[in-house]
Amino acid sequence: MIRNYFHTSFRNLIKNRLFFFLNIVGLAIGMAACLLITQYVFFESNYDQFNTNAENLYRVTLSYSGNIDHPGSATSHPTVGPTLKMEFPEVQDFCRFVEPLIMLHSEMALKYTDDSGNSRSYREYEIYFADSSVFTMFSFPVIAGNPARALAEPNAIAVSESMARKYFGTDDPIGKPLKLMGVLPLKVTAVFEDIPEQSHIRFNGLISYETLRPMRPSAFNSWKFPEFYNYLLLKPGTGPGQLEAKLPHIVDKYLGAIMEEFGFRSDLSLKSIEDIHLEPNITNEPRQQGDIQTIRLYIILGVFIILIAWINYINLTTARSFARAREVGLRKVIGSKRSELVNQFLAESFVVNAGAVILGMILAALVWTDFQDMSGKYISRTIWSSGLFRNPHFWWLLVVFVCISTLVSGLYPAYRLSSFQPAKVLKGKFYGSLQGIRLRKALVFLQFAITMVLIGSTYLNHLQMRYMLHRDPGFRKENILVVRSPAIWDSTTWSGIQRFKKDLQQLPGVVSLACVSDIPGERIESVNTFRRIDQNSDQESPTAYLAVDEHFYETFDISLLAGRYFHVNDSSVLWASQNNVMILNRKAAEALDFQDPLDAIGQEIYIRLPRLCRAEIIGVIENHHQRSLREEYDPLVLMYPTWSNSAYYCIQIRSQGIPEMVESVRNAYNMALPDNPFDYFFLDDHVDRQYRSDQQARKMFGAFALLAILIACLGIYGLSMFMTGQRRKELGIRKVLGASSLQNLGILLKDYLVLILISLLVAGPGLYWFGQKWLENFAFRIAWSWGIILVPVLVLLLVTLVTIIGQSLKAALENPVHALRYE
Repeated sequence: MIRNYFHTSFRNLIKNRLFFFLNIVGLAIGMAACLLITQYVFFESNYDQFNTNAENLYRVTLSYSGNIDHPGSATSHPTVGPTLKMEFPEVQDFCRFVEPLIMLHSEMALKYTDDSGNSRSYREYEIYFADSSVFTMFSFPVIAGNPARALAEPNAIAVSESMARKYFGTDDPIGKPLKLMGVLPLKVTAVFEDIPEQSHIRFNGLISYETLRPMRPSAFNSWKFPEFYNYLLLKPGTGPGQLEAKLPHIVDKYLGAIMEEFGFRSDLSLKSIEDIHLEPNITNEPRQQGDIQTIRLYIILGVFIILIAWINYINLTTARSFARAREVGLRKVIGSKRSELVNQFLAESFVVNAGAVILGMILAALVWTDFQDMSGKYISRTIWSSGLFRNPHFWWLLVVFVCISTLVSGLYPAYRLSSFQPAKVLKGKFYGSLQGIRLRKALVFLQFAITMVLIGSTYLNHLQMRYMLHRDPGFRKENILVVRSPAIWDSTTWSGIQRFKKDLQQLPGVVSLACVSDIPGERIESVNTFRRIDQNSDQESPTAYLAVDEHFYETFDISLLAGRYFHVNDSSVLWASQNNVMILNRKAAEALDFQDPLDAIGQEIYIRLPRLCRAEIIGVIENHHQRSLREEYDPLVLMYPTWSNSAYYCIQIRSQGIPEMVESVRNAYNMALPDNPFDYFFLDDHVDRQYRSDQQARKMFGAFALLAILIACLGIYGLSMFMTGQRRKELGIRKVLGASSLQNLGILLKDYLVLILISLLVAGPGLYWFGQKWLENFAFRIAWSWGIILVPVLVLLLVTLVTIIGQSLKAALENPVHALRYE
């Protein structure tokens, strides 16, 4: 019997090729989209799951309250890990990570010199000092060397496979010498596999933490410098809550005096490494995190798309009930039971859904590379080798999904078709029920409403992204070439820097040169507190501070509101002095209750750097967007330092001959600093990189919204073709009675236009509410306009008209003789 069901199903589907094609293609596109979205969500939701100890691994996070209001930091003090292990038996082990930049106050570079005297040096950005427990706590496979002892000794470094090939080629890297910054000698003791993409922390090299002991004793005994990542491995069965309840006691014991002195409160908490990637609500994360809200939006998007596909199937199948009525009547006359008819139609639904899943998987595989490029997540080379498709549970879930899809899309049509009364059908007295017509209209209305929300959301996203990319950031970002400062230091480096600056100023294409500690487009990590000199310490406010030279303002075109800029005779130092001068931005001036920038000029402030520094305000500049437009303006104190080298050299160049200008700058750098790798980028690219994840989300959302529109078009086309065929006689009679072709066309289009307007009444408020909530994520955002709702209506109207106009015109213009002659 089951074989007969499927045999009959194939025969009926082949007989009605067009409706079969529309059904299976619509479902296939919907399922392909759902497969891609599911793959993306699965990938984002399973970060750090490769760690065997994942359920017992936690990171210690730090937050502040009181005078220092801070949302929280992924880093904490260097002594947190060993202290918690010593104090609490629940802690089985700990591991710390810290960047060399934090400890050595310089950019990172490694240099290798082989036995022949040939050297290679590269600037590195993913290197950490780490405890020797890293390879036992985390599942980072070591392919050469002893993982337990790899980082046990000072001056040891473990490198990734990629880094080993870069420095040593095919030679055995174990025992090879490297130098950090050209000064610190290191020996390769282990090689580990490249860190998986699904790791919240990535690195190419790990230097033994013991290397810091002679250079930075504070890395072992200090409850200051909260810039260390501390990870704990809890004993199995230990709940994080019971350990967190004991952390305030530790904070009071070791930080009580400091907190009382400076009037703030520190709090330690635990975060499972399984939750880190999708909960980026704190600062100092080691790499860009995901967003749980975005994941939820994609899940909703996938549900919407499959709903539209199912609606198409239900509508097209029930609309064809007239064509199947006589078949049902004959089957009932010869003895078929209703349950057998239901099984027959469910078998047809299963064939269509199973075929759609197979076709959908093929479509997903064909666009897999483009999908990865669009999402920015390089999950695997092929969709079949990725985590989701290699998971055996996925295939069982896929079978369950096909069964659910079969029931959802096929149960009502099966029930509807099997309910026909054979006597009425065979006498030709069968007509479509008012209930069935209302259901189809309700489903089309739901389809229109969902599509309208998707179009409106995509348009809103586009407007906000265009606003962020084109809004004046408050500084010049075009034609600014940024060169990173030297990372390898020796006795000639300082003189080489001076030569490089001098040579740059002599290049004809250079307009100006500024030296700064931080550039726009990134968070300034140097944050502390400041206050007016007539305020108490409990009135301090948080601020970021930036070291610049006297050419910063002309290079970046920063507007001066009051006072003056720095000049070469100014000074800002790390201890109290009567000669220190500083410049504030408008936000910082307002934080000190200077509502008029002129009121701030000549006033004195205290700022912790970290020592208490006294300085005079000599200028107030306009706010600029140091970070993305998601963030508010940062209060900013600018200093003119005399004690250190700058991290970036920002070169304003002319717009003509940029490639030649870059090459000239490269030559000048290599001549002045021959042992240092030349590393540069353009500021506008760096600033726009802040919005890369938003742009990727816009592309993905837009692409899936287009797929939803395409699926809706397939359904509307099939439905309109059937409905116009059902109304041929009506239109013929109307034409005989004097109706024009235009009137007939209006009759056919009226129902769709009414449904679009009703959809607007329902989808409009929902889109408005969603849009307002989404825009709250941005400190600087577009103003809401009715165009955000009007555009989806116009697009949906245009798409619907283009889809059905061919069938409608054909029916409206048809000669009534052809429609009525069989009478």
